[in-house]
Amino acid sequence: IVMVTKKGIIKRTNLNEYNTARKGGIIALNLLEGDELSWVRMTDGNDELLIATKKGMAIKFSENDVRPVGRTATGVRAIRLKKDDVVVGMSIIRENALILVVSETGYGRLSKPDNYRLQTRGGKGTTNYHVDKYGDVAAISSVDLDDDIIIISLDGIIIRIPANSIRECARPSKGVRVMKLS
Repeated sequence: IVMVTKKGIIKRTNLNEYNTARKGGIIALNLLEGDELSWVRMTDGNDELLIATKKGMAIKFSENDVRPVGRTATGVRAIRLKKDDVVVGMSIIRENALILVVSETGYGRLSKPDNYRLQTRGGKGTTNYHVDKYGDVAAISSVDLDDDIIIISLDGIIIRIPANSIRECARPSKGVRVMKLS
């Protein structure tokens, strides 16, 4: 299991560490003050991970860069964040899948995972999106072209679009409007 927090901490733990069932639950991870657990994914132990931030940075690294630790450990730094930045998504790189990036201004684009350079864990990453021009990143996800994508605005407006209707672009580009926002 790989866990990532909003403040860029990552933890990798063997699934059998969570075999104990207790009425009150068990500790999965120790969080730093003001941090929160946001993403948990099951991996095969040799996956590549992509972590993206609100301010347009992303880092791709091998999960083997994160040593497995015990159930109650805190974890290690996945990405070095700027002062006002937070992690907005974590995805496992799958074969033939594309990376969907959606901005808070309603733009989205698909990119090949090869557009993201493989790095080591703990760096600041590479530019994923030009947030100064097109708005902060809202989310990322690994998608296939035959998937449907559901996007929900803060106003409660929901749309469903086929992934193949979004243009495939190079990593830092704007993309296309996927949702009109007020």
